[in-house]
Amino acid sequence: MIGETQPGSSSYYLLGLDVIGQQGGANWSYFGYDGLGSVRQVTNSTGTIGYSANYDPYGAPLEQFGTLITNLGFTGEYSDPSGLLYLRARYANPSTGTFLTRDPFEGVMMRAMSRNGYSYVEGNPVNYADPSGKFWPAAIGAAILVAKIAVIATAAVLVYLNTYRALDAVRCANNPSDPSCNDGSDPIRDLQRICTEILNPPQSQTTDPFNVTTGAKDTARTSGNATVQTITQDQARVRENEQDESVDVVYRNPSINPPQHPEALITGFYAKNPNATYTIEGHVLNAGKKNFQSQYISVTRDLGVAIRKKQLPPIYAIDLNKVEGIVYDLTIPSVFDQYLKGTTARNFARDSEEALVVGWIPPTAILYLIE
Repeated sequence: MIGETQPGSSSYYLLGLDVIGQQGGANWSYFGYDGLGSVRQVTNSTGTIGYSANYDPYGAPLEQFGTLITNLGFTGEYSDPSGLLYLRARYANPSTGTFLTRDPFEGVMMRAMSRNGYSYVEGNPVNYADPSGKFWPAAIGAAILVAKIAVIATAAVLVYLNTYRALDAVRCANNPSDPSCNDGSDPIRDLQRICTEILNPPQSQTTDPFNVTTGAKDTARTSGNATVQTITQDQARVRENEQDESVDVVYRNPSINPPQHPEALITGFYAKNPNATYTIEGHVLNAGKKNFQSQYISVTRDLGVAIRKKQLPPIYAIDLNKVEGIVYDLTIPSVFDQYLKGTTARNFARDSEEALVVGWIPPTAILYLIE
């Protein structure tokens, strides 16, 4: 319980999770709140409504009825005789929807309204309140900080898992008879996948791109797509125009370091480092650099781009509908805008009409070769 003393009168407030009631003289009255925490009604000890109030969006009183007057009003906060709202660090003026003094918190760079030192809850008083006079922007900053810490922690876990798995592979190579090396399970791989998806959430997903067991890879090597047709560039252009709508064609230039042709016909295409944790923008910016290795495989929707960037023949035509893993199609505007923020990366992806496949393109997805 707390008390308030003014010349000629005293009031006492009963506190719980909020202010429950107030005592003036010998009588108690009790508060009724709305969803935002504003005092809408005051009842006496028998439950009879003795006061009601309505407010505009920023807290200026619109209607007040009754005799059980209270100084608590909009968002449950104290209003002084001049009508200003006391919010501890500062006073707010409900008539203007602003604070009288500048916020001591400077705001968050990513949110323009938080940089206005006088605005009340970034201009959204219907959904939010600011009980401290500086809480609202500070809460945003804290939330962003927590999110950044979560990403850093996830990345640290992934580094640990990558190291553990590499050491475990060495252990199994030296002890091939160890039962734990041959039971087909790989919980570390599963955790790696989860961490990777947390750091870089997929736009869409059909199956787990890392769920390619050793047995499945061996099967691919022995029953791959080694008899695909080879056509000319002119024939490819004609086929591109006549392509069945059920086929989603993209093009891939095989790497020459290390060489991927003709082995890709049997094994498919593997990402150079399936356990890497690059962002999509990081891959787009660095994919052309020597010795760069990521978890993505770049393909293009534009045959002209593939021809222009070809180092050695052939070009591989691939059906994305037969790719079992995650695909980020950067030619789709919503995907493009979600994952690419920098001008350079956006220009690279736009000029290349690029899509990214995570992990593995199976040999069964290869349609034909282009010389």
